[in-house]
Amino acid sequence: MSELPKTDASTVLIVDDSQANLRLAAKFLEAIGGYQPVLVSNPARVLGIACRVQPEAVLMDIMMPELDGYEVCRQLKQVPSLADVPVIFVTAKEDEASIGKAFEAGGVDYVVKPLDGRALGVRLRVHIDHYRARRELQRSEARLRDAQATARLADWQLDVGRAVFLGSPWTFKLCRLVGTPSSTDAVLHAPLSDLLACIAVEHRERLQQILRCQPGQGEREARCRSVVDGSLRQFHFVAHAEADGDGTRVVGTVQDVTERFAALESLRRAEQRLMESKRIEAVGRLAGGVAHEFNNLLQAILGYSSMLARRLDDGSAERGLVTPILTAGGRARELVNQILLVGRQGSFAPQALELCSFATRFVPTVETVLHAPSPITVACQSVPEVWADPGLLEHVLMNLCQNALQATATAGSVTVTVDSVVLESVLPAAGSVIPAGQHIRLAVSDTGVGIPADALERVLEPFFTTRPVGKGSGLGLSAVQGVVRQHQGHLVLASALGQGTTVSVYLAPYQSESAGAGTVAQASPLCGRALVVAADELIRGILALHLGDLGCEVWAVARASEASPLLGPGPEAVDVLAVDLSGLSADEQGWLGEVAERLPVLGVLGDGSDDGEGSATLFPMARPVTVESLRQGLIWAARA
Repeated sequence: MSELPKTDASTVLIVDDSQANLRLAAKFLEAIGGYQPVLVSNPARVLGIACRVQPEAVLMDIMMPELDGYEVCRQLKQVPSLADVPVIFVTAKEDEASIGKAFEAGGVDYVVKPLDGRALGVRLRVHIDHYRARRELQRSEARLRDAQATARLADWQLDVGRAVFLGSPWTFKLCRLVGTPSSTDAVLHAPLSDLLACIAVEHRERLQQILRCQPGQGEREARCRSVVDGSLRQFHFVAHAEADGDGTRVVGTVQDVTERFAALESLRRAEQRLMESKRIEAVGRLAGGVAHEFNNLLQAILGYSSMLARRLDDGSAERGLVTPILTAGGRARELVNQILLVGRQGSFAPQALELCSFATRFVPTVETVLHAPSPITVACQSVPEVWADPGLLEHVLMNLCQNALQATATAGSVTVTVDSVVLESVLPAAGSVIPAGQHIRLAVSDTGVGIPADALERVLEPFFTTRPVGKGSGLGLSAVQGVVRQHQGHLVLASALGQGTTVSVYLAPYQSESAGAGTVAQASPLCGRALVVAADELIRGILALHLGDLGCEVWAVARASEASPLLGPGPEAVDVLAVDLSGLSADEQGWLGEVAERLPVLGVLGDGSDDGEGSATLFPMARPVTVESLRQGLIWAARA
């Protein structure tokens, strides 16, 4: 007989009240090799020692004082970790009664003294190998059970002739998984009718078809729905027919695939959203391209017709012919804006706006959308209009009120204030300095928790937030600042911990044509000389004519390379630059950045949302540019 490897030595517990017998048995095992004998002469200590050393076999004497071998064996079989350990009785008793009693106590073999070392080794090897195989099978079954539980999978066997699932742990798992009444008892056979009763009516015939499969047809599959614990679940059945002596037996598996199908459905919806997003993106690109070209045409139509209207008397017949052109052009411009909205491309469309009526009208919408726990107070003064995009200011007011309401979630109030402020000197703001003079202020104040001093310096940083993870993106105030800059405005934050926060937006008052048209050229030396840079001839011409009407001496060129010689120092230097931003190359964009550091720039935006925002030295103008947009730009340049 080959020896067991030394690294795989089996612990064998030898129990005998005779020291001589213990030494003899140990000598036999050592001679064979591959065994680690543990000797016990006191039968009362066997159970404790066995629990500690966990033997793979026990050699047990029968005739011992106090406890005989039968009783010790029965005690071992009561311990779960020792119940399968093979017990081999070693004794001088050869009668059938003793042998029968040994097997009844749980023994697996019976060896009669005197011992034959070789025969004992063979018996031990067989029983230990069998014990190891059984233990590995148990581990494998445990892993399978864990895997099936994780995968929500169950096995089953169906007796087709009797229409019952055969009683077994697997059938019990099937019943428990699908939710049949038979799931309360693992021993009873489960009628097929119980399972079918749990399956959705429209799927029962499909399931019955695969359960009626015949030997040789291979595996058959079906997906069914069942209501388990009040919730709708999806199950995947696989069946395979086998022929046995009593008829046909169908075996198979069932798996709860509800989560898998939910994940697949979620993935399908995500793919649909992605495709829709790509479609809208493509529509947006098309809309942007069409709108850009169409707005260039509108620029010429509206620009020249508005200049013609300004040169005609109000009551003249010729003025009556021009007015319908302006009206139709305005409608066309609105249509272009609607196309851009469909394509989700933003457009900057400022207009003369009275902030008091704007706030009074929009705050109720804010209260509804944000579910304000108490009314937001609106405090307004009669103030001059501002030049602003109402849609973008709604975005600003919504963001600021949302922050204020969150700061007063437990207690406090929120107030929106509109007033006119005259600064005697410059005022520091977030990333800028507010010049002296009159400004229109839109402020949102709360009496909430306030912002810590160290956080106040960072609240305008993108993605910075003082709220818990998952409660805020940190983009709100950063987006607000971008909109404010686009309006050539300024943002001021004031907060004290435990006292509340006030965020103020400062905007320049709007100067109407009646108030400022005749004074722009006189009051602002920056309107002395203007340089237009636009690759499109129509845009270049209309900008030059509009600026000329506003009192500027205008030079117009197509490319930045032609403009550079005109931007030098001296009495002929340019005071303001008007540029079509959509027509610039990458190199020209770099050139514009350098020029904007020393010269006010009026920028004509493209028809997308990626043309950049306003800054301290760039005034954005929506396309098609109106004379009023240019007027406000020159007023800004005078104030800059």
